[in-house]
Amino acid sequence: MKKILNGRSLMLLTILLFPSLLYVVLSTGSHNFIKRPIYGPKELSPQGDSIYYQLNGLTFLNCKTQEVELSSFQKNIVLYHFFEGKDSVLEKRKASQLIALHDRFKEKTDIKIISIILGDSVRVCDFQNEYNLLSQQWQAIGFERSKNFVREKFILNIPEELQENQWTNLFVLVDKKGRIRTYRDGVQYVEEKALIDDIKILKAEEFIPKKKKKDAAEQEYN
Repeated sequence: MKKILNGRSLMLLTILLFPSLLYVVLSTGSHNFIKRPIYGPKELSPQGDSIYYQLNGLTFLNCKTQEVELSSFQKNIVLYHFFEGKDSVLEKRKASQLIALHDRFKEKTDIKIISIILGDSVRVCDFQNEYNLLSQQWQAIGFERSKNFVREKFILNIPEELQENQWTNLFVLVDKKGRIRTYRDGVQYVEEKALIDDIKILKAEEFIPKKKKKDAAEQEYN
């Protein structure tokens, strides 16, 4: 009986400590393999700090033909999806993954899905109605100009294994600073779990800078 109780106590202790252990793993430099890269060009500030590429400079239209600035989505973790209006198996695959991801994170107000409808803005309302987009967590916006403008902003030095993909089939995950952190193949169902992991890692990163600043302040005090 005593062994059983000790086993249960150990299990309970492990469950209670798991969030802290996860934080330690994520915030330790020796575990960089679980971090996500930052895509796009970077430059150095006068202070020598790296300034990474941030998404900006595009204006879209919502279903009510109101202008929506790309920068308005910053301060959120955003998964961008591209839709060309084709009624195809591939589009249905992408949509089914988005539905699952939306259900998974719908309670997290700082995690959003943004579907960019390429072409006629009338399709924005059609897409919104088809997928019953009633919340701010999944929005549809339209872009009537040449889709190359969108491609030039979003598709930058993508991983080699994705270079043969049609770019509109890619999911683009962006952090709260507007930096591209992950590309995933939107037509592959196996990528859904990978995207969930990507989002969790970006969420966990929010706590790491706070720890570093605290450590620096303590060193200065000592």
